[in-house]
Amino acid sequence: MKVKIKLDKNIKEPYAVIFTDEITEEIKNINEILSKKDNIITGNYNEKIIIIDKAEAEIIRTEEGRTTIYLNDKKCYTNKRLYEVEELLGKDFIRISKSTIVNIKKIDYVEPSFNCTMMIVMKNKVKDYISRRYLKSFKEKLGL
Repeated sequence: MKVKIKLDKNIKEPYAVIFTDEITEEIKNINEILSKKDNIITGNYNEKIIIIDKAEAEIIRTEEGRTTIYLNDKKCYTNKRLYEVEELLGKDFIRISKSTIVNIKKIDYVEPSFNCTMMIVMKNKVKDYISRRYLKSFKEKLGL
């Protein structure tokens, strides 16, 4: 797919035009991403609603049916499902299991574990396991 960006000082709000001969899955995905306005993450912490800076999130996982976001020094909860949060996060995050996403910039270290899995320890000392299903993509992302 070709991409062309044109700068114009007279344009007040960016817009995109896609020229295509048919609507493919790729076009549908691009449309969904460009149309999405809800790109902030809110969480509940001590009965208050807070705005979460994506860069502060270290690990996001589903615990007891709730999506929990571990920040540097606290954990909060969001009403969004894990896949919804994943869509908002960006390139610095990677899924390591069916129920966990981590910020690769907040990894302290990774070490081998049992059954060909690896344990990941974040800078805030929260630990989790990289499942075998996601291990290959994790290694590729880190260039291992």
